[in-house]
Amino acid sequence: MVSIQITNDKICNDLSKYNIIERKTWTYKPTLLHSKLMPHFLRGFLDGDGCITKKRKSDIPSSYKITFCGNHECMNFISNYLKSININNSVYFDKRSCKHLFSTIEIFGASDKYCFLKYLYNNATVYLERKYFLANKIINMIESNVTNRKENKKAVEFYYNNF
Repeated sequence: MVSIQITNDKICNDLSKYNIIERKTWTYKPTLLHSKLMPHFLRGFLDGDGCITKKRKSDIPSSYKITFCGNHECMNFISNYLKSININNSVYFDKRSCKHLFSTIEIFGASDKYCFLKYLYNNATVYLERKYFLANKIINMIESNVTNRKENKKAVEFYYNNF
């Protein structure tokens, strides 16, 4: 793990104007960025406070789970943004015992996973390598239609017609 400590008050104040603050998982107030920047923001958020996990032994798209966690306001903001670009998801209050209340977003379905991952990683050059690897694995499974499902074909068509 790497950390940077900034002790200069002016620099700290200047950074806070851009919402660059410490421990922001619980205090971050999201703001809508230009549409060209949103994939980069969301990719960074996934790298920091999200995960792509395999929940079953079988290696098919439905075996993978894509989630984010954070404060409820931020999760609602991301959820609504994703819905505005036709990526379905759900927000849940996380019930684990913690000092802070937090929520989780989950993206379901091959079509939504595919569109989300293509949206995040299309022409991306900065990303967390292990998440990029899993994202590409899911994308390739859907594009090659390993499970021979109509849903996979529709996901690819939907992405190329809408993004």
